[in-house]
Amino acid sequence: MQTIVFISYNGAYGFNSGWYGQKVFISANYYETGDAEETDEEKYSGVMYKIPGQYYWGNVPIENVERYYIYSGGKRVFGEAISLAKSVSKESGKPTTIVTCRCDWEEKECLIRGTGIQLVFCECGGRMFFGKIIREILRES
Repeated sequence: MQTIVFISYNGAYGFNSGWYGQKVFISANYYETGDAEETDEEKYSGVMYKIPGQYYWGNVPIENVERYYIYSGGKRVFGEAISLAKSVSKESGKPTTIVTCRCDWEEKECLIRGTGIQLVFCECGGRMFFGKIIREILRES
């Protein structure tokens, strides 16, 4: 069975990080780290760097991945999400989708153009969207 991987600094409504059967793996971490003086964007950015290294890499063999979904809402974090998406897509050869809110959507579309990464819009935060997709996948499996 192929696994669908969800990576986010926010999480998915109704789900914690970890395995759900063999079909879904969620790698999410809330931005609880960081300096009180940092903006939300700076905190998200720091967590976006930590998620792949601490929570994702090594947990799901690349050959078992069907698709990746990566959430990134803020402009500053969006570039890091594109880098992560390119990396996992290149290593795995699997479809990769960045899920994002419509804030600054024109700039996000410009940044992602020509990368081969799919862009899907959702509500700010992406938690409800991720939760809905995960419930649908689990219902189908």
